[in-house]
Amino acid sequence: MKNDFSLLILTLIATTATADDGLLNRELVGLRPVLQEYCLGCHSTAEKSGELDLERFKSLASVRKYLEPWQAP
Repeated sequence: MKNDFSLLILTLIATTATADDGLLNRELVGLRPVLQEYCLGCHSTAEKSGELDLERFKSLASVRKYLEPWQAP
């Protein structure tokens, strides 16, 4: 459930076209501790459980560049 919440937040960041990028980048940085505690144990560059590497998203630009994880199959 907590992983779903993190993915929801990242999805909202990735799809927000009208918001200030600087603000959204700060929000992404603010999410890093949550991702570290609840997500990166399984969804890191080393683990990639479910082929999902959340560790690669360092900025809003990187979230927008790799949209595949946020799109329905």
